[in-house]
Amino acid sequence: MDPIGRERRLVRAARLLAAGVVLPLLAWWLTTWEGNYHLGSVWHYVNQAESRAEPWSAAAIESNREHLVAAALLAVAGLVCLVAGLTVAVRARRVPAEDREQDR
Repeated sequence: MDPIGRERRLVRAARLLAAGVVLPLLAWWLTTWEGNYHLGSVWHYVNQAESRAEPWSAAAIESNREHLVAAALLAVAGLVCLVAGLTVAVRARRVPAEDREQDR
């Protein structure tokens, strides 16, 4: 295998692995981002009629569905990047069969 091509594949794998770590962290941040200083995260719903926040309620999930869908998509994209990065790294590190035969 060409050493330059191997190095490029390892750099590509490192970028994919970095994206695989950063995207789920961004998803986590998105779900804990304070959209309203009363809320604290998208998992809370401010019931203005009763002047209290309802954590993990159906209203919280319904009112913040866009944020939760975006976070889920980011997390899935991150997992895909992790799997792709690991695959590229393993394939780049593997020694081709013809090189193994020459070493014998």
